Amino acid sequence: MSARLSSLIDRRGETAGIYRKSRGTVDSYGDAAESWSLQASEKMLLRPFCKDMVSKAEVSLGVAGKLKDVENIAYAKSSSVAAVDDYLLIDSVKWRVLYVFTVNVSASARLKMLALKRFA
Repeated sequence: MSARLSSLIDRRGETAGIYRKSRGTVDSYGDAAESWSLQASEKMLLRPFCKDMVSKAEVSLGVAGKLKDVENIAYAKSSSVAAVDDYLLIDSVKWRVLYVFTVNVSASARLKMLALKRFA
């Protein structure tokens, strides 16, 4: 990743806790339980996703019809551990990661673009 992009994320980004669902956990009654564990804390740039840009983004990313639920976009370093179905905790707000795209900014610079929706 280029030093300029990396420093921009470090300077302007917000700290996001990345949580992933733990597999095979059960509650005291033996029923399947949902628990989340912190995977990492990383800096990310969070930006609103404009609804009138949906069709342009879908065409350029090749995901026609899939971005209608997206509320925000987070830009992270290419080394980010965030994955689909994780949730991010940014400023006490939970965001579900719907899609993860790797974007080539230049020949040597890549970053991850995370499509987010508020966690319900």
